[in-house]
Amino acid sequence: MSKRARILLVSVCAVFALLTATAYAQNHAEIQASLDCTSTTATKVCFTLTVSTRDFPAEGRDISVTLLGHAKGAPTNDFVVVSGPQMVHLDQNLDQAAIQVCFTGVNTPSFDAFKLDIKAVGTSFDVNGQTEVVLGPFTNNCPVSTTTTTTTTTTTTTTVPAGLVPGSGPGLVRSDCFVELKVVGIDFRGPDVRGGRVVACTDGDPCDTDGKCGNGSCTLSVAVCINQTDPNLTACHPPTGLRKLFVSPKLTGALPDSLDGSACGSFIPLTLPLHDGTHNGKRTAMVRFAANATAPNGTNPLRDRDTFVLECLPRTTPCPTTSTTTTTSTTTTAVPTFTRRPS
Repeated sequence: MSKRARILLVSVCAVFALLTATAYAQNHAEIQASLDCTSTTATKVCFTLTVSTRDFPAEGRDISVTLLGHAKGAPTNDFVVVSGPQMVHLDQNLDQAAIQVCFTGVNTPSFDAFKLDIKAVGTSFDVNGQTEVVLGPFTNNCPVSTTTTTTTTTTTTTTVPAGLVPGSGPGLVRSDCFVELKVVGIDFRGPDVRGGRVVACTDGDPCDTDGKCGNGSCTLSVAVCINQTDPNLTACHPPTGLRKLFVSPKLTGALPDSLDGSACGSFIPLTLPLHDGTHNGKRTAMVRFAANATAPNGTNPLRDRDTFVLECLPRTTPCPTTSTTTTTSTTTTAVPTFTRRPS
């Protein structure tokens, strides 16, 4: 073999070795977890994952997370599957990033401890040096909120959920979770939300939180939430924080106190009085808000531009004859609010 041929062969082998090493490079993730009592309720368990990633491809990797629970009074090591698995996306080059993972439909008070079963999805990928790792146990010492009601007539205490409204249609499904509006008494998948942005509330329904029926107005309780792991938006992977957040002035009191991590602001009341006349053939009241979120540079997609429309509808059926007290059950501590504007 000539000298030139040998040099060419050595060069080809070197390139092949480099390509092989790149193709089969191991992707590593280091994950720690803690129970998030600020978001855990009687039917929901939340954890904060602290994640660092190394040698990840540009598109990131996925892990599956399953919740294991230890029922009160069960044998010490008897942990059973409670919820999941759910897929969690990890971006490349994470450094101690906080990612919130929540499991709903869980009877939280019946368990005294939890574990997380985390599996690396795909090949050439490990979590804490293994393809599957179990973190915990985590002692369930989170307080569960309670409600009390005192009235002079028949009283019903109703725990009203608060649903996340994305604020835009299918064109922004990959960024819709960057900023959302949480509205008491509203289910995003229910008939009261149209087009992912229009929220319709009827005077006297659970979404009308003024406690009065037939008074000619609706008071909606809303909060601004950012970087949410929303089960209704599976195509959206929230960033670890936001670079900018702008909302309409009337929503500034509902902002979270930080743009880092997954967070919600305090609920604020927004009152919509019904028109004396008609609007589009109905005595309705309507208000429109804007919210624009910008993720850190390098995030794809980078922005979430939303419009929220709140609408109050007149009641067409009789009000309930019994007194009903509607309360919102939450363990999240109210935090100071501030106005976050683009720099």
